[in-house]
Amino acid sequence: TIRAEVEYPYIQISDLRADSVSCQPLSMVWAQCQVDAVNELFQGEVAHTEREFQAAIGIDQKKKLVKELTPFQFNFGTAA
Repeated sequence: TIRAEVEYPYIQISDLRADSVSCQPLSMVWAQCQVDAVNELFQGEVAHTEREFQAAIGIDQKKKLVKELTPFQFNFGTAA
């Protein structure tokens, strides 16, 4: 479960919990979900490429720009 409390223009993930069979320590889940890096991105200014992506029209233009965005993986430790 991801829960967020948002105050414009500031976003910060402050709590992260995962209900699963394998109970992992919160610190491990925090690291696997790259929360510190996500919080750092949220605290910064919106990049020019992020604004371009948001304004892009059409799948081809978005496909081109998405490669320039910062990717994050949220690893909840579950298998399909």
